[in-house]
Amino acid sequence: MLTPRQQELLIFIHGQIKENGYSPSYQEMQNRLNLSSKSGVSRLIFSLVERGFIRRIPNKARALEVIKLPSAATISAPPRGRQEFKPSIVGSTKHESVIDRTIPVFGRIDYDSSSSLIEKETYQIKLPDGIDSNAEYFALEVNGLWMNKAGILKEDLLIFVRTSSATNGNIVCTLLDNEVVTIRRYRQTGKSIALETAEEDKETQIFKRKQVEILGKLVLLQRRFD
Repeated sequence: MLTPRQQELLIFIHGQIKENGYSPSYQEMQNRLNLSSKSGVSRLIFSLVERGFIRRIPNKARALEVIKLPSAATISAPPRGRQEFKPSIVGSTKHESVIDRTIPVFGRIDYDSSSSLIEKETYQIKLPDGIDSNAEYFALEVNGLWMNKAGILKEDLLIFVRTSSATNGNIVCTLLDNEVVTIRRYRQTGKSIALETAEEDKETQIFKRKQVEILGKLVLLQRRFD
């Protein structure tokens, strides 16, 4: 079941693709939903992807494909008397094969980074072998040593599977108070969430559940050796 905001965004994307032949920009989506930042749009898109309503098409600008619509949604009548709904694909006439799939890299993350970090990808990498090709991923480059005791070093590339949940001990990418993006080790303690670094001079931070939004769980680390 979708939230009202998720459903509104899905129907807007669908309508824009039908009308213009391509999906709306993040700015257009932000304006339509009257959100305070593009990070809110990113989170809604993550949720729609995770629930199987839309998918991204790699290597294409404004490339979103609507897979399905909620049964209760009110959609304008299809043109030329066509009654059934079919996915709208931008920039491609066929699905790319698994071997062509890519993962967006959103930039370099510090101990704490602004939520704007996850609003725009900087480049893409090929989907690595050995991970679930049906899941959605994103990646971040590390710009610091706050997780060095966990084996995460500066300039490592971290690949996260998109998810909104985690178990104790997982290394996660989180959004705190809708403002700060972090990478920490996750632990839930009663009604609170503890986010631990792996550096001795950094203290564990304790948050209320409503302050922490999990964006992804670490599944793979890539390291370059020059």
